[in-house]
Amino acid sequence: KSTENYYPQSPQPDSLLAKIEIKRDSEHFQWLHRELQQRFDYQCCESMTDFRRSEKAISLQGQVKSGRFRHEKDDRHSLHDKSRFVLGWSNQAKLDLLAAQIRALQTDAAAMATTLAQCASQRRDIEELRRQAKNLSDFNLTFEQINWSQFANQLEVARQEIRVLEQSSDVLRELQQQFQHAQTELTQVEEAFRAHYQQLGKLETKLEDDHKILAEKTAECNAVSEQVKQRCYPDLSALYEKHGAAQIRIDMLANQCSVLRTKLNEKIQHLEEKRSKREKQMLTAMKDFAFRFPNDVTELDVSEQSLSEYQQMLKTLQDEDLPRHETRFKEMLNQDTIRSMALFRSYLDKQEEQIDARVSMINRSLRELDYQQGTYIEIDSISSPDLDIREFKQRLKSCVEFSTDDNLYSEHKFEQVKALIEQMRNEPTWTQKVVDVRYWQLFNVVERYREDNSEKECYSDSGGKSGGQKEKLAYSILAAAILLQYRLVDDETGAKAKRRFNLVVIDEAFARGSKDSTRFGLELFKKLGLQLLLVTPLQKLDVIEHYVQQVHFVDQRSNRSMVLNMTIKEYRERLAQHKSQQQYKALVEEVEQNPALKRE
Repeated sequence: KSTENYYPQSPQPDSLLAKIEIKRDSEHFQWLHRELQQRFDYQCCESMTDFRRSEKAISLQGQVKSGRFRHEKDDRHSLHDKSRFVLGWSNQAKLDLLAAQIRALQTDAAAMATTLAQCASQRRDIEELRRQAKNLSDFNLTFEQINWSQFANQLEVARQEIRVLEQSSDVLRELQQQFQHAQTELTQVEEAFRAHYQQLGKLETKLEDDHKILAEKTAECNAVSEQVKQRCYPDLSALYEKHGAAQIRIDMLANQCSVLRTKLNEKIQHLEEKRSKREKQMLTAMKDFAFRFPNDVTELDVSEQSLSEYQQMLKTLQDEDLPRHETRFKEMLNQDTIRSMALFRSYLDKQEEQIDARVSMINRSLRELDYQQGTYIEIDSISSPDLDIREFKQRLKSCVEFSTDDNLYSEHKFEQVKALIEQMRNEPTWTQKVVDVRYWQLFNVVERYREDNSEKECYSDSGGKSGGQKEKLAYSILAAAILLQYRLVDDETGAKAKRRFNLVVIDEAFARGSKDSTRFGLELFKKLGLQLLLVTPLQKLDVIEHYVQQVHFVDQRSNRSMVLNMTIKEYRERLAQHKSQQQYKALVEEVEQNPALKRE
């Protein structure tokens, strides 16, 4: 049935439903309330009189009445056992109680296990005593026979008499000492005899085993054919002379065979690796030959089966066509290799010249701006002292220089080019470093006097400088980096071919600097022809307003952003109007607070 239009009725004060609270925000509230009202609307009775009068009732002792004649009462558990409570919005208390009960039961179980173990031990002791008593009863002895104290007294009397005799006779004492010494020697001799006897048995057993092994090995050797002996025995003899023992016994055969087998496997593995390596080199050489001379290998494939054909081709080249190919090889070396290396060096030199030209252009822009009173700065480049770069440049130069003899490209030049190319191929990190022209030079900032262009100071870093000097130097390097990295120039002469839009966005770059450094940075960007988009709080506006043409105020209210756009002229007019209103407002407030001024 639908419960959408269900309106729960208020229960009676003594009803069981009045003692239960249901969460009203639950999606099952209406259904649960209706079910409880129909099935569990019991009257909570404190006395048996009320219990008898009610049709559905429950007592404090747990007796339940449902109908006129049906009474129920479950006495298997206590009514106050909290471990059986099911109502409530959280069952954490019940979980804690159950956990405590489990721990108590585990402790009781451990104690009972200990007690049970003790009882089992006592039972075993009693069983042992019972078994001994039963065995004793089987002998059918009299009391005089089991009266051990009587025999103990007699034994003690005899021992005392022996001690008296030993103390009174020196000859007896000496004989006893000799007897004890003889017994000790006899014991040692017997132990030595047993040891030698055991050793003899071991040796006899080992001798029999060695005879068996010798017979087996002799049979194995006799089973080898003469052809195998002639083919393998010389190599085995050489291997044994190199890795075998100086003296060998029959029991050392297994270990010696294992050693020789290991050495032989190592040699086989080494030869196999060498063969595999040679095979790979052979196949690589076949591939290179087929790639360079595809017309000569149209009917051959790259495999071991074609080795004889390649060897025949090599023999033909060596016997007939070698002079012609040697001349062609020298011609290719002289014309192609040297030309490629020269073009490569020319390309790197051109990049270095482009960097120098761009630095010169930046210096012309920086020279027009005063770094300090009567000084300007410029970027100075020096050759990198890095050993790898210097060595690479020298090796590249030696590769493209001609020899003094008639051959333009000698064998020595070829080895130089080959070594350089192989190193560049095998060491990519080194190659990336040495061919990057940007690493060929180090850059410093030199401050010069404008009057005579003499050097005032050289900045290799910003260490030991004040905050303002660091900011000026940082602005200068930043502007130079923008021009160089993003190529905001048209040619190496610095002439502007046409007007360009070079946008630079600066986000709160002048927030912490001084006004002088802010003015210096803005003037620098203006001299370099950069268009700026400044994002800044309401700070240093008296300096920034002289370098901007448009102003955009951004404000945020009620999670909504608003932008107010105006020209710098409109901004100044509104600023002056705002200041006038503030002055007038302050004057009015002063007049209102001072009655004397009102009367005047």
